[in-house]
Amino acid sequence: MLEKLSPDFILRLYNLLLSGNANIYFHCARLRNADRESATNSPISFGLKLLQINCKDRLPFSGRQKEVRFGEEPLFAKLHRPAVHEFMSTALTAKRAYTDVLGSLIIPRIEKTQFYQLIENQLSIDGFAVCRKQLDHAKHSIDLIYAGISKRLGRKITPQTELSLFERCCYANPYMLRAMEMLSYNHVPVTGIIQTSYSAAFMQTVLQNCGFDLQTVQTTGDTGKSVAQLLKDEAKETKVIALGSAFRHFLKPAARRGNDLYFYTPDRFVTQKIDFPELTQPFRFIYLHLIGTHLLNTQRGEHFVYELSFCCLAPFVFAQMITLKQMGKPLCYSGDIDDFLPLLAIEQFDMRLSDPPADVEIGSHFETCLKPYSGVFETLCDQNDPELCVAVQNGVLDYCRQFFSFAGDCIPSESQLRENAQRLLNAGARRMIGLLAKEATA
Repeated sequence: MLEKLSPDFILRLYNLLLSGNANIYFHCARLRNADRESATNSPISFGLKLLQINCKDRLPFSGRQKEVRFGEEPLFAKLHRPAVHEFMSTALTAKRAYTDVLGSLIIPRIEKTQFYQLIENQLSIDGFAVCRKQLDHAKHSIDLIYAGISKRLGRKITPQTELSLFERCCYANPYMLRAMEMLSYNHVPVTGIIQTSYSAAFMQTVLQNCGFDLQTVQTTGDTGKSVAQLLKDEAKETKVIALGSAFRHFLKPAARRGNDLYFYTPDRFVTQKIDFPELTQPFRFIYLHLIGTHLLNTQRGEHFVYELSFCCLAPFVFAQMITLKQMGKPLCYSGDIDDFLPLLAIEQFDMRLSDPPADVEIGSHFETCLKPYSGVFETLCDQNDPELCVAVQNGVLDYCRQFFSFAGDCIPSESQLRENAQRLLNAGARRMIGLLAKEATA
C-alpha cells in the first residue's frame, strides 16, 4: 500500500526531508546522488534513510563532528560535489532561475574583516574598519552606510574606494560559470536576488566583469527589503528553481514558494567537516577556498596521490618559489626529483633552472624538506610509472595556478606561506610517502 503513494506526494515528502537545514540537505543529497536507483524504485525505504539523517542531525551535538582526517583520508571521495552536468541535469527545463550570487557565483578573495582593514589602509583613516563593520547592514544602501561613517568619524568619506576594491576582490566560481552557461544555452532566464548593501546596477557590472550574464538583479540595499521579501514579491510561476549557497536566508524562503532547490554547498560548510591542521589567516581563508572551488569540483581529485600533492606538498613548493622569486634568485631544486619540478618552474614561473646557489640558505632547506620524497620519485622513475609522476606534478601545478587565480593581489606574506605550508606538509607527508611507495612497488 505504501509503495502505491502518488509521485507528487513522494516528491513533496522528499523536499520536506531535504530542506531541514544545510547539513541535512548536504547528507540527504549525497545519499540520493550515490543511490538514485534506490530513490526511484524503493521510495519508502529510501525515505526512511532520509528520515534517519534528519533525526540524527537534530539530536544535540550530532552531525557536526569532523568527518575526514586531513592527510589520512581522501577528501574528494567523501565531500566532492557532483559534476556540473549532473548537478544541473534537472534544472534545464525550468521556466526561471533565481540565484543568491554571493558565495555561489562570486566568491570573495578575502574575508570581510580583512577587506574593511584593506579599505582603512587605503584611506589612511584610523578607526574606519571598526566603524564600517558596526554600520554594515544588508538593508541599508552603501551611500547611507557611508553617510553614517562620515558622521561618526567627522569627515566626508565616499564609497568609491570600497566599490573599486570589491570589484578586484571578486572571484568568479568556475563551477557556477559552467552552470550559468548551461542555463543560458537552454534559454532559462536568471534573476539575482542578492543580500548586499551595494546597488543592483553595481552588482550587475561586477557580474558581467566576472563573466556572468543575468537577466535582472535585485539587492536588499536598493530596496530595503530582505531576500525573503524580494522572493515573495516575485510573480509565482511553475517550474522555478532556486540556485545558491545561502540555505537559511535564500533557499528556505524559496522552498516556501514551491521552488526546486539546488544547493551549492559553500566552501566554508564543506571544509568545516575536515580536520585540518591549525592554519593562520588570511592563508587559511584562501586555502580552504582552493579546496572547495577546485579540488572538490574536479574529477582529478579522484586520484588520492593528486589530492595529497595538491593539499600537502604544493603549498610548500609554492611558498619556497614565492620566497626565491622575491629574492630575485633562481629556483632551487633537488636533482633527485628533476622529473617533477622543471615543468612547474618553466610553465608557471618562467624561472631559470640551475644548481642551488651556495649563498641561498633557503635552497638547502627546500632540498632537506623534500628529501623524504626524492627516493620515492627515483623509484617511480626507475619503475617507469608516469601516471603517478603526472598526478603529483599536476597537483602542484594546479595548486599554484589556482592560488594565483584566486588570491589575485591578496597573496599572504612569505613568512605566513612558509609557516602554514610546513604544517600542511607535515600533516600529509607520512601518508603520501607510504602511498607512493606502495604504488611504486605494486
